[in-house]
Amino acid sequence: MVAMLLYSAVGYRLIFIVTIVVGVVSLLLIVMFQPSRVKALDDQYRKEAGKPLDDALAGRK
Repeated sequence: MVAMLLYSAVGYRLIFIVTIVVGVVSLLLIVMFQPSRVKALDDQYRKEAGKPLDDALAGRK
């Protein structure tokens, strides 16, 4: 339905541009929120706060 609205409003080229932009944004989010990076930041913040490691993240690489 969104694709139909974009096509009727501007044309088929906008659909491809929107698809590329959404793809790039999704790849950036995947790289930013890798479990290993999240665990490293969580460990750092917990260490600074004096809290023990989170058991749910302890087994992750």
